[in-house]
Amino acid sequence: MDDPTNTLTGAFGHCTQELLNLLLTGKAVSNVFDGSVPMGDSGLYLHGVPQRARIGYLTQLEALRYCQVGSYYKSPQFPVWVLGSSSHFSVGFALDARVCEESASARLFQRVQRVFKAFDAMESGFMQMASLADALKQLGVSHEILSDEYRMARLLARLEISSGAGIVLWDEFWKVISVLLHTNDFELALSGEYSANLPTEARPILQRSDSDLARELQAQFDAEERGTPASARSQPPPYVPVQSPMLSFDWFYYNGLGINRDRSNGRRPQLAKCCVTLECATDFIGKSVPIENPGVSGGHGSPPLEEIMKTKWPSARIDWFGCPIPSID
Repeated sequence: MDDPTNTLTGAFGHCTQELLNLLLTGKAVSNVFDGSVPMGDSGLYLHGVPQRARIGYLTQLEALRYCQVGSYYKSPQFPVWVLGSSSHFSVGFALDARVCEESASARLFQRVQRVFKAFDAMESGFMQMASLADALKQLGVSHEILSDEYRMARLLARLEISSGAGIVLWDEFWKVISVLLHTNDFELALSGEYSANLPTEARPILQRSDSDLARELQAQFDAEERGTPASARSQPPPYVPVQSPMLSFDWFYYNGLGINRDRSNGRRPQLAKCCVTLECATDFIGKSVPIENPGVSGGHGSPPLEEIMKTKWPSARIDWFGCPIPSID
């Protein structure tokens, strides 16, 4: 526990976050984010979930932007989640194990995000240049690069913002370091020319030879002599949109308190089913990605249950088969 005076049961016998974390992970930590976060230079730490949980956890507090649940809870080992609301806990689950699978991009993003946040205690979106070497070491960047002063100087120059403020922004950090970790190609990471859609041998050459430049110039001269319009020479190939693959699965929601259909019989437990449709994750290594999920609406868009679900699947399309959306209270 972050506060040693805390107890597992709160005021009036209510369940605390420490008790819930103890039941789900075996550790009575006080927070739901991944790992531990330092509190500035005080030497104190806020302790979160230490590793990937077997059972997940989603909460209405995140939909209301009061907290941020980490990937260890959002992507558990089994497709079962405890859902927290203002009154009690309920359960959501799926029968398809693919729901818990993460793409290579997502796994790498979560790994880089955890390390970056460890050096960005104020969640300001940047880290100090002085912490860069330690961050790279935690990410497993090869010792050959870390011990090479010339390459480290080039990397520092590439990542530091132009004003020379001595900080590294998340956007540049992710775009460069994700390519470096994924390909282990230092020059490709610095170039910014990584293409996820091409195999390694088909990616563009970073440095063109003199003969390549000569052939390109000769082709331009030949086109001018033939009188080919400039617009025709420079016209890019037509854009062909690529349809993203979709993933659909059945998701079940169980509310032990249920709903009160008949006042004479009281509340009855409720089990509801919906179909969740997602776009399969695409490769976003080397591309601009926000460090936090911008899809949380703050609790003023969809019904509360769907708001909670979208903290895990922001772009999900949810079909309740014409039935009323279950209550989380």
